[in-house]
Amino acid sequence: MPGPRPKPTKTKLLHGEKNRDRINQNEPPVPEGVPDCPGHLDAGARDEWGRICADLQAMGLSSPVHRPALAAYCTAYSRWIDAEQKVQEDGFVMLSKDKK
Repeated sequence: MPGPRPKPTKTKLLHGEKNRDRINQNEPPVPEGVPDCPGHLDAGARDEWGRICADLQAMGLSSPVHRPALAAYCTAYSRWIDAEQKVQEDGFVMLSKDKK
């Protein structure tokens, strides 16, 4: 049974890996850069996209290959914020219409 998945080299360095022999010097490079924001995101998701991409870029962890995962996260974040606002406005109880 294999152990946990190895951390990427950048993540190890970010967390302060003390054992230099555990740093993979031959790890294939991940393309760098900020991924383009998908056009289908709503305003809240686009705001979160800008925030999270700036943070990831500052840490050196931003890459265009992360675009689909970031889009899914930003969509979920925006929906969560919308749901929280509706709970604040209407409360936790939701009344349904009578079925006929």
